[in-house]
Amino acid sequence: MKMKKVKITNAEVIGLVGCLNALTSSGIDMKPRTWFTMAANRKALIEQGKLIDEANKEITDKYKGKDDEGNDIIPEKNILKFNQDKSDILTMESEIELHTLELSAIEKEMNKMKGVENIFLLFDYIIVDEPKKAKKK
Repeated sequence: MKMKKVKITNAEVIGLVGCLNALTSSGIDMKPRTWFTMAANRKALIEQGKLIDEANKEITDKYKGKDDEGNDIIPEKNILKFNQDKSDILTMESEIELHTLELSAIEKEMNKMKGVENIFLLFDYIIVDEPKKAKKK
């Protein structure tokens, strides 16, 4: 199984985890190699997702206040800073090593994958083109 290091934003990590969750739990009949690749990548990305969640919790805790009923809210005076900090976290890039699949490995499964959320991220980060074969002279 081939792997590659990719630079990926935290927002894309969240989207790709959603895509891989949908694929691995969908009941789509996949080849074992395809399913394993998706599941292994999902696990690696979930670890990054935990860090994103921790950062978002820190940001929320930093800016939150209480309303009249004692519920947590982000006061209007903090909204701009709160949104900027959240945006900063989502646009940060990380380098993650992912398992790859060649396009031919999933061709028969492609139609079954239609409609899966953020499927384009699968092609951006996991599905790779076939290696070019050398022409004989």
